[in-house]
Amino acid sequence: MNKPLAILCAIILGGLTAGAQKPFPRGTMVVLPVNDSNLSGEACWSDPNIVGVALRTTWKGTEGTQGNFKWNQFDQGVALAQTNHKFVVLSVTAILTPTWVTSVVKTWTNSLKKSCPYPWDTNLQTFWGGLVAAMGQRYDSVSCVHGVDMWAGGTGGGTGDGSGTGIDCVFAPAASDCTALDAIAGGGTGSGNSLWSNACEALCTKYAEAFPTTPCFLHPGKNYANLDPQSMDAVSTWWLNLRPNASSLFNNGFSTRTPRFIRSLGYIPWPSTSLNITTVKTGMFQTIGPIGSSLMNGATLAQVFQNVQDIIAVQIYPTDQATDPGEQTIINFNKSVGL
Repeated sequence: MNKPLAILCAIILGGLTAGAQKPFPRGTMVVLPVNDSNLSGEACWSDPNIVGVALRTTWKGTEGTQGNFKWNQFDQGVALAQTNHKFVVLSVTAILTPTWVTSVVKTWTNSLKKSCPYPWDTNLQTFWGGLVAAMGQRYDSVSCVHGVDMWAGGTGGGTGDGSGTGIDCVFAPAASDCTALDAIAGGGTGSGNSLWSNACEALCTKYAEAFPTTPCFLHPGKNYANLDPQSMDAVSTWWLNLRPNASSLFNNGFSTRTPRFIRSLGYIPWPSTSLNITTVKTGMFQTIGPIGSSLMNGATLAQVFQNVQDIIAVQIYPTDQATDPGEQTIINFNKSVGL
């Protein structure tokens, strides 16, 4: 976008007073398809009970040529949100990587056959940092942007069958993956865990710097199976303590079965960690699939929301509010979180 148009958008979309902290997402949201071709036609914009929308795109689609950013999806979504009085959460995944990146950064593939660029690579850190900085410069001051779901070095595949959004921190989900990662790190057993964890924290820090007023969300996943969940516990705790008023956790596996009580712990942990879910006061869930899909095991939206725990924001799929009793479930949840 050229500079005059960017200035016009800033005027239309509105900004914040410098340094003002935006609120965490709260209430029922709809998560739209990656690079949604029907963005303006989605039913969520006209539903007053859907208070937020998750907009998703890919690195390949956003920065196909280095330094040439295409923010069309986010710009249009933000404009629609402002017009329809909703907030948005933004997400860019790195698992669909531009060729100018893969030509210089090696690719990791784990036992789930999921891939992403080496997150510890200095070129990757620089390249991704450039995208995050540009994204923050454009959207941190936009008042309706209430959150960013971070890509922090994972391959996705958090549901166990290899599916996922590509932002969860699954990386080395099996012992064989840990052995391979240790070999890359070159420091013996456990060195791969340090290599990945340090890279993850460095990527998260880039988001914190680029979005000083916007809440950002880490999606825990099985990053190093030989130290599961201790490794993810350490990274998640570090992140939550880094910015207590702007750091939180996200999970895209919400269902009647997740989260669940773990007998050995004596409580319900945040998925892929041993952190008590009641300690994550500003967390956000996404249902594992649309109502009616095989992933939902025949559950209605009302049945799924009975397992919502203390979560204040939930992303559902575009057709879910039309299911029975979808709309009433949304209304009830919104009321429960103070809307």
